[in-house]
Amino acid sequence: MLITWGEGTGLPGAVPCLACGSLASKPHVLRTMKTYGDRGPISFYRCPDCGSVLANVDELASEDEAEVAHEESWRRYVQIGAGLDAMVRPLEQVRVRADASLLDVGCGLGFTLDYWTHLVGAPAVGVEPSGWGRRGVALLGADIKLCLLEDATDLRDRYFDLLLSSEVIEHVPDPLDFLRQLKARLTPGGVVVLTTPAAEFVQPGNGESPVLAALSPGLHRVLFSQSALERVLQDAGFGHAVVQQERERLVAWASDAPVLLADEAALRPRYIEYLVRRARNPDLGVDLQLGFGYRAFKELVNEGRVPEAQAIGDRLHNQIARAYALDITDADGVRARIMPLAELEDYEDAAPYALGSLLFYRAMAIRNGAWHGEAPEAAFDLAHEVLSHSIRIAPGYFQEAATLIGPTVAEAAVCAAESNDPSLQDRLAALRAQPGLAEAYRTSILLRVLTLQVNAGRYDLARDLAVAAGLGMLPFAQPGGTVPLSTVERDALFCLAVLDVQAEGGAPGLDPAAGQERFARLRTACEPGTDLWWGVLRGEMQAMDQRDAAQDAAALVQMVQEDYPLLVLPPDIAARLPQQAELAPAAPEEEPPPLPPPRSVLSRLLRRSR
Repeated sequence: MLITWGEGTGLPGAVPCLACGSLASKPHVLRTMKTYGDRGPISFYRCPDCGSVLANVDELASEDEAEVAHEESWRRYVQIGAGLDAMVRPLEQVRVRADASLLDVGCGLGFTLDYWTHLVGAPAVGVEPSGWGRRGVALLGADIKLCLLEDATDLRDRYFDLLLSSEVIEHVPDPLDFLRQLKARLTPGGVVVLTTPAAEFVQPGNGESPVLAALSPGLHRVLFSQSALERVLQDAGFGHAVVQQERERLVAWASDAPVLLADEAALRPRYIEYLVRRARNPDLGVDLQLGFGYRAFKELVNEGRVPEAQAIGDRLHNQIARAYALDITDADGVRARIMPLAELEDYEDAAPYALGSLLFYRAMAIRNGAWHGEAPEAAFDLAHEVLSHSIRIAPGYFQEAATLIGPTVAEAAVCAAESNDPSLQDRLAALRAQPGLAEAYRTSILLRVLTLQVNAGRYDLARDLAVAAGLGMLPFAQPGGTVPLSTVERDALFCLAVLDVQAEGGAPGLDPAAGQERFARLRTACEPGTDLWWGVLRGEMQAMDQRDAAQDAAALVQMVQEDYPLLVLPPDIAARLPQQAELAPAAPEEEPPPLPPPRSVLSRLLRRSR
């Protein structure tokens, strides 16, 4: 266990809260070990008045220790640690003129300056007194003043349309004075953009690695709550402020004028364009090429742009082979290289820091059609091993790896269901037991597997899964359950209804009454006249037949004809109309034909004939 929660002496009232100034006693929240400096223990406390989280400042790392930490971690930061998307997205959301000038205070390596000059094409300057600034000048050629803002003499008469300070305010000893300095550098109507870890995120249920990343034990003095950040922005003189929590961080926009924000989804292509363009620049050093390349690859996979992702993936494969003499397509070779590593420092020359995450997104690309011939299950298994190993070595440094462990287990289970791999049952058991996985995501994966099993006609396996995971007890699956349904819920409800009326080999199901109710509910949720809607109607009629309610089935078809007179009934359904049934010649009794499974994930059809 890396964090001890709630045990320890509180902070005396004589120590003011850095966020709101409260002198109330502050209860102890947690104790952990510093990630930086002497790696000794450090405690954190929560302000009872504003909810912000405070570090014991007597236990913070010194400036010299922080500088050493920079030297130890800059390659990891470049390759994977820097949250480029989190830096540039809040900037891009601000509606400003195309040539808006940017000042980044605490710019670190200068990635936002690089983005602004190469993609936006507008003036950008940064301020960074630490070694990160010197390295940013060397690696990116960024315009960085290697000093504190108040010491940047050549900026004293310059004002900026946008001013970014990302992950900085949590370090400063006087946040209010810091914000007033930022405001003084704005043009009229200019906007300050802040990001900082969210105090609300510091909870036991959010996982140790993500919480440690937010705390950065030894470096961060204070984690603001949303309300405390809103208040201190007002106290600094900003007439308008918008503060939002995005999982583990807060994002704030502050100005003298109302702040207009753009839809961030529309900005995604610009960010990807920047990553791809920089990843293809041969003049950048290997660490920057790997960093831009990995981020571009991840975004392209997430966007479903498989051919482009494969091209970037091939480029990364070749770069890693040259830089580390490592073939990432050779699973045994990767294991032989990674598994013996015992310390974080061992990664320096052995493999890229993003290797585990890269292997996960590579597996996702494979299951979406890239690199034909490679098995996605094996790719996910390798990614899981490398991710798990990196977290065991240094959980505080491989935060992204920690977020991908659960999805790796989940997606491997989906692949096994698609291929009817014998390992499916073991993978489903691992998925149900996987800690730290959001229940909504876990359930959605189990529902996807259920649908795949029914599609393939493996009704017994599907029914076993539904019972073991309690899928039939989910709210949407209960009688009178929620409407509207999500796509995953709709597909799963269809499959549960199929299981109610049909077993393997064409035998009747165990609960036609439940199946009838589920099909009836689906009928109201589907667009009339679509293939799915006709399939649902057939299923509802079959459930009625199994309940010896053929007259109800005939009445249902008649109701459909009256409610939708422009629809042409398929012959097998039209034959159930009362008058048609009377005219039809008597036929010898026989078992009804089995209800076939849906033919694909996209069109789940219950067809007898068309």
